[in-house]
Amino acid sequence: MDTDGLDQTTSNNDWQKPLVFLCVGLLSVFILYYPVWESMVKIWIRSETYAHGFIIFPISIWLIWKNKHILQFSIPKYSPLGAVSILVIGFVWLLASITDIQVVQQLCAIALLLSVIVGVLGLSVFYKIAFPLLFLFAAVPMGEALIPHLIDFTANFTVYAVKLTGIPIYREGNNFELPSGSWSVVEACSGSRYLIASVTLGLLYSYLSYTSYVKRSMFIIVSIIVPIIANGLRAFLIVMIGHFSGMTLAVGVDHLVYGWLFFGIVIGLMFFIGSFWRDAEEEKSSETELNQKNDNSNIKKQYVHFGILMVALLSWPIVNWQFNNVEMQTNNIHLQIAESKNWKLAKNQLTEWRPVYVGADATEFVTLEENQNRVAVYLAYYAYQRQGAELINSQNVLVTEKDEIWKQIYNGASPLTLNNENITVKFNIIQSGSTKLQVYTLNWIGGKLTANDYLAKLFEAKNRLIGGERSSAAIVFVTNVKTKEESTEIIQSFMSEIGPGILKTLESQK
Repeated sequence: MDTDGLDQTTSNNDWQKPLVFLCVGLLSVFILYYPVWESMVKIWIRSETYAHGFIIFPISIWLIWKNKHILQFSIPKYSPLGAVSILVIGFVWLLASITDIQVVQQLCAIALLLSVIVGVLGLSVFYKIAFPLLFLFAAVPMGEALIPHLIDFTANFTVYAVKLTGIPIYREGNNFELPSGSWSVVEACSGSRYLIASVTLGLLYSYLSYTSYVKRSMFIIVSIIVPIIANGLRAFLIVMIGHFSGMTLAVGVDHLVYGWLFFGIVIGLMFFIGSFWRDAEEEKSSETELNQKNDNSNIKKQYVHFGILMVALLSWPIVNWQFNNVEMQTNNIHLQIAESKNWKLAKNQLTEWRPVYVGADATEFVTLEENQNRVAVYLAYYAYQRQGAELINSQNVLVTEKDEIWKQIYNGASPLTLNNENITVKFNIIQSGSTKLQVYTLNWIGGKLTANDYLAKLFEAKNRLIGGERSSAAIVFVTNVKTKEESTEIIQSFMSEIGPGILKTLESQK
């Protein structure tokens, strides 16, 4: 009797029903959470940084197919962990959805795909193809939160390296000047593209080249550190090329060309050096699990298990629809900043500058004065949070990167008091020529005050879950005095008199 043939037939039969369930489950994730996938694809299309997202799914499928021998004799077994993880991940997705945190929604969508695979095929099968499945997270466009830190590192590295050469350099924020000209470290110089590309390639290379988890971990760590340091070195070299060429080289398109050329050389060297420790490919195991008990042998039990998984998968989109199926009014909003005994409306605005708050339902900008002191107040009011109109958004900035007039030269924080409540607000300095503005910013979320964006999102999620207030606003105070100490004293005096009235104005819009 051909036992090998019998075993192979049995294995194929064991896979038929689970594969049908798997296809239905995965397709359901794509359909039920379609807006999330759409948002991901739109970012892939418009951003060169995340364009690699298009090839992540094909690479993952290829890696699974490449190792299909590992699954050939495995028996899929339903795991209740799949439905449990769907319930947990779905709740996180719900919180991210009602607070419009797009990247968390996208991470949850990938995690839901993996949960379906665990639920239908079991942990044993999942472990055997864990890397190709976890590699799908590389498709999520994330990393924007690192950009300010990368910009700071690049600026610090460049300035320190220039100082070592003996060339005089003056720094103000992320802008610095050499005798030959001025430079500025902006988002495009942060090295985020290099870092994301390096980590993605590093993950793939480590999986294909090494079998040791230690070697894989080491190479992934190197693929994170190398592009960060290399970007600092790249920025330094470009500054040097510009300086010694009299600002005729590395100041235009060639600036980017040199950057990618340098990055390509560095990454090539990293992979070349890593190849010396490459492991030999392991022999294909013929180990079989066919002697183990198949928990999926009962057809009725399979349908019950899959039904539970689908109910868990469907529940959160329904709950989310109920949360969002409420019409909110965005008209009849009247923001008014009243005078006080000492602070009166000024005849002229303090500045023509305005912060950027995308999708605000109403804004107000006024300047008040007390003797020789002037303070401008900007309010950006959101009747309710929705995609494209949210208080906490990466597009809401004091100065855009492409602003040719204003530059942000300092980021920090400052303690203030409002309504007898101690608050730490964001403190920034922006500059245009010889004019400097001291800017103080905090968020108002349904009556709560905070300058912490993460805490603001938590307040918003709590209000949505308990059916509380959905409105929010940005409150921005601006002065043009020279020192932080003096401006903080003026803003504190201003907030003590005008602040309570501003809060009442926001409360009255509910």
